[in-house]
Amino acid sequence: MVLWGRERRRKKRYNVSWEACLNIDFHDLRGKINLRVINFSGIGVRVHSSRIYLNRRHLILSDPQPHLEIIICTPSGDLINEIEIQWFNQHIEKNVFEIGIGFINMAKKNEFFVDKLIKRLGQRASYV
Repeated sequence: MVLWGRERRRKKRYNVSWEACLNIDFHDLRGKINLRVINFSGIGVRVHSSRIYLNRRHLILSDPQPHLEIIICTPSGDLINEIEIQWFNQHIEKNVFEIGIGFINMAKKNEFFVDKLIKRLGQRASYV
């Protein structure tokens, strides 16, 4: 149960503006969607996307769910990891979908990379 006004974030978020690519695999259909990462944390990202469909298949509401992998182009190098979509909103005035994404099955090398990246983000407010 979520209480009104209660902070749901488990990790600090950092405002960024990084390019990313979402690799989508429905087993019989594969594709990519370009994204813009706007918030980064140790457990996931918030992104903007122009669409949430791949050839009329909804990324969130499809059954079965597709396998999703994100490639984030950070100033320190690319971060590639499996993800799950946790929520989305449509901003009609901006003509964009805002999507909350969580990292899953993160390898130790990615955990180390993310920890170093967060340390840099904490030291510099403008590490975008």
